[in-house]
Amino acid sequence: MTFDARPSDGIALALREECQIEISPEVIDRAGRPPAEFDAGDERGASAGD
Repeated sequence: MTFDARPSDGIALALREECQIEISPEVIDRAGRPPAEFDAGDERGASAGD
């Protein structure tokens, strides 16, 4: 199944259903980080102290 959603809704649904999140290359390009910096096990996301 593929659908378009706001990031917060997509993440909440994926976490609830324990499914993977796929992001289009266009979104990654606009995020300002090269795709090589994204890693499936990367947990360096923003935290309350950042």
